[in-house]
Amino acid sequence: MMLSHEAPLLKPTQLHAAESDAAVELAKDNAANRVYLESDGKAPNGQIPYYPDFAKDADQDGSSEQHIRLGSRVEGLQ
Repeated sequence: MMLSHEAPLLKPTQLHAAESDAAVELAKDNAANRVYLESDGKAPNGQIPYYPDFAKDADQDGSSEQHIRLGSRVEGLQ
């Protein structure tokens, strides 16, 4: 899973013209702010070992609130 440090990683061309100086600079900033979270073990399909409640549907009605979304936070990561 790729995380970001301090802010979401927006596509440079979402904010700037392709190949512009600003787009190139944002791409460099994005690369410096990426954090990769990995696990040593192979998890079953659809499961994340370090996020056991991922997509858990407590009400059994298909309306899980346990998805990872833009703006979700990871705290206490070691």
